[in-house]
Amino acid sequence: MSGAVWAAPFARALLGITGALYVSLGLAFALEPVAWAAKVGLSLDGPGSVTEVRAFYGGLELGLGALFVLCALRRAWIVPGVLGLLCTYGGLAAGRGLSLLGSGPHGDLQPKLVAVELSGTALSALALWALARGPGDAEGPLGAVG
Repeated sequence: MSGAVWAAPFARALLGITGALYVSLGLAFALEPVAWAAKVGLSLDGPGSVTEVRAFYGGLELGLGALFVLCALRRAWIVPGVLGLLCTYGGLAAGRGLSLLGSGPHGDLQPKLVAVELSGTALSALALWALARGPGDAEGPLGAVG
């Protein structure tokens, strides 16, 4: 099956699903930072730590989620959006993976999260590869593929 047939819908779905997930998590962390921080093993000891979780886990995820949804909706933004997914998922998986290698898993949540992040990395790479193949030829939106 040619990249033109499934690449863009696949990439848009990946962007949209990730965007919706990030927006949902961002809202949860922004509105209930103490409860959601506890779910990932963080204990917040004061207003400064609550603000940091609300801003970084809440605000940053909201912003990234909105960006990924917009990338799914605008044809010209699909490739940069998928590249952003690859970098985001890859960075999360690398950081969490290093931590798991260094100190081992703490509970059952961290291995599940790294599995999701590695899956997101692989799916993003697949989408980027398929988009690079273009509409049945060797030159796609990423340039010549050799």
